[in-house]
Amino acid sequence: MVQCVMRASSPERAQPAVHYASYIVVGVVTTAVNAAAYLLLRRWAWLPALVSNFIAWLAAVAFAYVANRSFVFGSAARRPRELFLEAAAFLSSRAFSLLLDMGLMWAGLRLLASPTSGTGTGTGTGAGAVPGPWKEFALKIGVNAVVIAVNYLTGKFVFRYTGRNR
Repeated sequence: MVQCVMRASSPERAQPAVHYASYIVVGVVTTAVNAAAYLLLRRWAWLPALVSNFIAWLAAVAFAYVANRSFVFGSAARRPRELFLEAAAFLSSRAFSLLLDMGLMWAGLRLLASPTSGTGTGTGTGAGAVPGPWKEFALKIGVNAVVIAVNYLTGKFVFRYTGRNR
């Protein structure tokens, strides 16, 4: 029994937990950046939902690159060429998640606005109806949860792992 406890609490076993925990913390903060930017753009700048979603994605990706390279994956890139290639790879990997994000938001907004969903607040029907703002925001958070999982998998391939955070 003591060996079991000692083995489970050894540094070799604890390090992956720290790695995943740091990714979760960065993911939560990235989601907060994304959601706050989206909310500000929708409610105060009155931009359309998908335009707001794209701009919020840009803000979140910029934050996520810096946070993930420093706190999660412990990137070893230091030279300008290495940093450029790493940033380009990161942005490319996030392009897929952008398509996923935009597609899920588009489909979710259409579902929320459908006359059969009973959740629209507009008087129009189909894609023209406007979903309630909090339901739209909940959709945004749910879509971000899916995107975070996909981003973790692609992020593992982008950053050269130095062993510092794992």
